[in-house]
Amino acid sequence: MALSTVVKNFLDGTITAKDGTTPTALERVLAFDRGDFSISGLSPKLNEVAAYERRGKLQSVRHTTRRYWTISGTMFFTQWSDTAAGSFFDLVFGTSGTPYAARVSTLDNSDVDTLQYTFDIEGSDFNDDQDHQLILNDVHLVFSVAEGDPTVVSFEGTGYGTVAGDLAAAEVS
Repeated sequence: MALSTVVKNFLDGTITAKDGTTPTALERVLAFDRGDFSISGLSPKLNEVAAYERRGKLQSVRHTTRRYWTISGTMFFTQWSDTAAGSFFDLVFGTSGTPYAARVSTLDNSDVDTLQYTFDIEGSDFNDDQDHQLILNDVHLVFSVAEGDPTVVSFEGTGYGTVAGDLAAAEVS
């Protein structure tokens, strides 16, 4: 099949958060997001690039230290916690008394809690060969809240793991 010519937009994306529970991860689809999810700092290798010069002329370009990509977005606020179904915030915070109280971080050997976020974009409904997916591993989120009409929660996260799916990226060893 040919390369897709259908431009995708905010109506086509879904974001799912998963913890590190095995064999079946606890997960939650982000509800009430505004369709402004973004990922910054992706590159084929998850490392910085340094240009080395000799007397003002480029000598060599090399991969150096690890590069940590970021995600961000906003969602409409509905509620913080739900003891019956569990909210997205319950999954992130591991809120006691919710279905996500026992969630497990995806990052081993760390006291920082991280989750995996999967960004799916519909494609097969538009005659693409398949849907499109990025799997963002070991992401730590922080939140901001702005009261208003509507009240909005902004989130940003730092990815400490690899990127999988359609654009797999791994750090240089």
